[in-house]
Amino acid sequence: MKIKKLIFDIAKSLVLPGFVYLIFLIILPQAFGSVKSLYVIFLQTIIPSVMGWGLCFILTSNMWDFSIGAEMVLVAIISAYLGIEYGVVVLFIAAIVLGLAFHLITGLVYYFLQIPTIVTTIAMALVYEATGALFKGGGGFTLPSDKTFLGNPPYNIILGVICVVIAYFLYNKTRFGFHVRAIGNGENLVKHIGINVKKVRFFCFLTCGFFVGIAAVLQLCYGGSMVPMQNLASMSIVFKPMMGVFIGMTLSKFCNPIFGVFIGELTMSIVTLGMVASGLPATVQNIIIGVFLIIFLIVNNNKDDFVELKKRANIKGKLAEKAN
Repeated sequence: MKIKKLIFDIAKSLVLPGFVYLIFLIILPQAFGSVKSLYVIFLQTIIPSVMGWGLCFILTSNMWDFSIGAEMVLVAIISAYLGIEYGVVVLFIAAIVLGLAFHLITGLVYYFLQIPTIVTTIAMALVYEATGALFKGGGGFTLPSDKTFLGNPPYNIILGVICVVIAYFLYNKTRFGFHVRAIGNGENLVKHIGINVKKVRFFCFLTCGFFVGIAAVLQLCYGGSMVPMQNLASMSIVFKPMMGVFIGMTLSKFCNPIFGVFIGELTMSIVTLGMVASGLPATVQNIIIGVFLIIFLIVNNNKDDFVELKKRANIKGKLAEKAN
């Protein structure tokens, strides 16, 4: 019975990406009607999934982080410079260290000042963008082709698998992960049982920093170069991973949230490829994703009210039947 339930839950979790893919297959068969297109979608899901697994800890603990895009760009720029000078090993290590260091700074700002995270992270995004624009003249860097292999199969797939294993272990098998989930279920309640909410959230920032560092390596090696972004342009990088996490949280009734994040990012990758294949410009794509994000937040934040309205409607319906 457990195996049947597991299979049924997996099938239900895959309904959303399957349905979205089917729609685009009907509309754009030339872009979606091959095995190669599925493979491309899978590869394009890896980077936002890595970022999403980091964001999962932040969002589950009822925080926001709009700085991860700017941080990823800054980490990639500095790591590219070090990689050109000292090699891929230094690039990889530097990216992880820098991801941890920058998110350590963000976490400390939040920990000591207790400014709402939406304000804190947007402010830090501006700082990271400005730092990237000032680093070595602000021109960005391009990696030699022999140093970009980490962004291509099978290395990007291996890094993705390593990240999902780490995320799953931290989220499900550690005291830290239990505390994160507990905070998400009720901050006031966990304070009464001795959980230090500020401390747990600080470590959520550190955990996210690790995954941002890995994502920076994958993005840098996939694209081969990285240039600074300014005026909060890096915010566009945040939306896709964030949407994937929200979808993953919604699917948590059917599967583990960590796997749900991947399914959510897979869905977003299908949507993104569909918009690109349709010829929509990047600005319009961001508008569409932003609208979807707002709609999803409205539904997600008011789901209890929707359930209550449904119950009231059912009660009214039964009363009307009895009256007749």
